[in-house]
Amino acid sequence: MSVSKEKLAADSRDVLISVAKKIFAQKGLDGTTVKDLADAANLNVSLISYYFGGKEGLYREVVEGFGRDRLSVVHRILTAPDSLEDFRVKIRLWAEQFLEAHVLESDVAMIIHRDICFKTEGSPMRAIFKDVFLKQFNCLQDFLKAGQTKGFLRDDFDVMMGAGFLFGSLVSSATRGEEAMKEFFGKSVRDQKHRTKIADELISIFIRGTIRN
Repeated sequence: MSVSKEKLAADSRDVLISVAKKIFAQKGLDGTTVKDLADAANLNVSLISYYFGGKEGLYREVVEGFGRDRLSVVHRILTAPDSLEDFRVKIRLWAEQFLEAHVLESDVAMIIHRDICFKTEGSPMRAIFKDVFLKQFNCLQDFLKAGQTKGFLRDDFDVMMGAGFLFGSLVSSATRGEEAMKEFFGKSVRDQKHRTKIADELISIFIRGTIRN
């Protein structure tokens, strides 16, 4: 049975994205060459330009693809809460999904948290952050604001700071704090029970500090 050109094209494209995640995580955008990518995928160098317009286009697809998937999850989970319990369930589920995504796509997560600085004006991460990741932050802010509007959270609660606290705590648990937890406490975010515990404790602390008395 012959394989269609469309199937071959899709397969080649997927292979390039898959190997690019690992290579960009290891070498960074500047340290990676199109030959590195093509050799790892066992494909012709020209296909990188054909499918992605070059190395930077492939980088964008890797990072934006992850971001689009996460934004879809955020939209699905963080719908306006009907009650305090609904608020609690949804934000806890979002937190656990956030941690799980960092495990399943650890290479992409490494790329994002390493490159998400804004020192270089022309860095593609600047535009990607604005187009994809900032929208996730805004969705979380909207969810927290909805909880505040419905009277679940304190009137004086700062929604932006709260969203920043949640994102920062989860990122630290999934990235910077991971090595120390493994070495000194034998805990890893790769363990589902530990991820669940992180999400439970973080959201419990957050809600206790923000709920209207």
